[in-house]
Amino acid sequence: MTTPARRPRRRNQVLSRERIVDAAIELLDAGGEDALTVRAMTGRLATGPGAVYHHVGTRDELLDAATETIVTTALATRPSRAGATPGDEIRAVALAVFDAIADHRWLATRLTLQIVRNPTGPVT
Repeated sequence: MTTPARRPRRRNQVLSRERIVDAAIELLDAGGEDALTVRAMTGRLATGPGAVYHHVGTRDELLDAATETIVTTALATRPSRAGATPGDEIRAVALAVFDAIADHRWLATRLTLQIVRNPTGPVT
């Protein structure tokens, strides 16, 4: 008796850089930087490693993209009340960045590395 060959799972959505970065953020949140492997990414996205590398490049570039996505979202935060002063706007952004670091425990390390490696980069 032979066992039927296991068919690879097919993905239902188009693979994009944004989808890959979102999946990376989910993996990072679940298990930290050690959980972000090519094998984990390809399993989660039902694709091969070449597709991941094509869209985002190396693992470090993927980590940078995930960091940039979270920080960009935090920086887009605006005060909840109308007529806010510049100080209120700065406070809202600072609190949003703090909350992002609290929600994504891996983020503080990545921010530090990016600031040291590229002080004029997009995250800085």
